[in-house]
This record gives sequence, C-alpha cells and structure tokens, in this order.
Amino acid sequence: MSIIPFIPIIAAIALVFGLLLMFNPEFVKRLNELGNRIITTDEGALAHRYITGAILVILSLTLIIVSWP
Repeated sequence: MSIIPFIPIIAAIALVFGLLLMFNPEFVKRLNELGNRIITTDEGALAHRYITGAILVILSLTLIIVSWP
C-alpha cells in the first residue's frame, strides 16, 4: 500500500495545526495535555509559534499543491 493517497490528508492536518499554532496556541497546549503521545509540542515551538506555524502552513500547502491530481 502506498502512502501517496494520504499525503493530502496529512498536509491538511499539518495546515490546521500550523494555523492553530499561530492563532490559538493555548488550544494546542490543551491538546498536548490530552494526547501526549500523539501531538508533541515543545517550548521552543511555542516560543516561536509564528515561525513554526508559518513553516507548517507553507509546507502543507506545498504538499497539497504537489499531490493534487
């Protein structure tokens, strides 16, 4: 089974988390507390949340554009 069909889904999830990290970091912290094994955030990412979020958004949009049929 190939991972190619899942790339847009993964990119969409990264896009959502990038936007959440930029605009609502408290929600990301609460998600981190609820699912500590699934979502990992460190203090460095939260300290530079705009840069980290922007990078996630840019990379996820790039993946969506590249993988669009």
